[in-house]
Amino acid sequence: MSSLLKNEYIKVFKKKGFLILVIIMFAFSFLTNILYKYIDNEIIDGGIYNNEETYNQAKKEYELNKKDKQTLDWYLSEKNQYDVYQFLQNYDSTAWKYEYILSNSNIYEIVERINSYELKVTKDEADYKLAKEEYDKLVQLLKNDDWKQIVKDEKSEKEDNIKKIDEVIRLKENLQEHPEDLPDDVVDNFDIYDFSSDESLTSLSIDELKKNKKALEIEIEVLDKQLDQNISWADKVKYAQLNEYAMGKVNLLNYEGKNIDKLKKDEKETYYEIREQYLKNEFAVENNKYRASISLSTILEEFYSEFLFILVIFIFLIAGPMVSQESNKGTIKLLLVKPYSRVKILLSKYIVSLSSVLMAVFIMFIFELLIGGVLFGFSSLSDKIVLYSRITDSAQYISIIKYFILNTIAYLPQLILLCTLAFAASSIFNNTAVAIISGFAGYIGSNILTLLLENAVNKPFVKYFIGFNWNFSSYIFNKPVSFKGLTFGFSLMVCIIYLLVLIIPAFIVFKKRDIKNV
Repeated sequence: MSSLLKNEYIKVFKKKGFLILVIIMFAFSFLTNILYKYIDNEIIDGGIYNNEETYNQAKKEYELNKKDKQTLDWYLSEKNQYDVYQFLQNYDSTAWKYEYILSNSNIYEIVERINSYELKVTKDEADYKLAKEEYDKLVQLLKNDDWKQIVKDEKSEKEDNIKKIDEVIRLKENLQEHPEDLPDDVVDNFDIYDFSSDESLTSLSIDELKKNKKALEIEIEVLDKQLDQNISWADKVKYAQLNEYAMGKVNLLNYEGKNIDKLKKDEKETYYEIREQYLKNEFAVENNKYRASISLSTILEEFYSEFLFILVIFIFLIAGPMVSQESNKGTIKLLLVKPYSRVKILLSKYIVSLSSVLMAVFIMFIFELLIGGVLFGFSSLSDKIVLYSRITDSAQYISIIKYFILNTIAYLPQLILLCTLAFAASSIFNNTAVAIISGFAGYIGSNILTLLLENAVNKPFVKYFIGFNWNFSSYIFNKPVSFKGLTFGFSLMVCIIYLLVLIIPAFIVFKKRDIKNV
């Protein structure tokens, strides 16, 4: 048996097609990483307007017809965006000031208030003067080049707002029957957050006020972390993840006191998505382990999402011709006349075909490790993957290498069955093209049918379809299964049955094949 296996491996490695496959895999990995590198380094203006031609056209139209409201609105909109863009050009794109302007929506609002008054859209002179003061203050802050002071000022403002909320809560609790008696100066110039939909503080319930207070406390917590971890706006990755952490924590306030299991399906799905992303960001923030949006670890984390198709191609092109190619050339007779049983001959070829699964994964992993490491650095290999379980509503933290190994085990049943399909077709039909096409038909068809059958989960027969059983991610990573009735044991049984249904006919046909007709 060992000599048969050795002989089959030599045949595979000597084929020109094998070398071509390896080159294609290398090229695919290289181009994918280059593309990611380009996307990661691409400078994005964050939606800031920079079309001077359109601005000049709007300005010209306005000067010709200043009384036309539609023309005025167009020019005002273009001018607001153009002025903010011009303001942005005063600073280097790598400086914290540049990123601060991009992330600060108040700047556009200030410019809009100034332009609205100067173009006589509004007549509120007091608001115009206030906007000018805010603009000048912003310019001075940026001139001082002290981002930490800006953070401290924001923190101080939010602390003052919390005091105002506390005062309103105290008064509401004392004057439950006469909330209209609350003094107006308590809530003057207070910014209302998402919970309140622009309602005044006095119109909010005590519970809504407490939610606003918690939201402010979360924002203060994040500002403290920004100072403690020395994260300026120039640290794009860290600053973005810090803000995502804050947004997630604030959004989760909406689910406090609710029974998640009793939520509607869509609401529950939204909660799980927010919760999962929040736990990932929480780990990064609490441990000061921020992850770039694209790195070696993130690509390895999405390895099978990115490279499954190229892995399948490799497997089909190894397993598909395994029997049929030798039969077509007539060289298989040299094996059949030797003192080996046909079962052993076919079994050796099947084992080599199955090993192409691990071979494909290993080759692609090595290419990705080397190319991704060179382009993005190897330091991210020390990153931890945050695995969120919807079943326990908790997270566990594992290394990227351990996650990759576990994910490979989860995908093995699918890859083995697809390999078996191509091999069986090669053995039964004695045609390489049919074998490869059968493999692709099984791969693409199973994906399509899985999507179509997802809406028929109440039908008993659905759980026996292979598309719902051959990925073991749910069992390995403790995730919910597609629908009731699926367990690890059941899915394993289904995969084994499909495997036997495919491979047994292949052995029967090969064993009975007339050597004269080969």
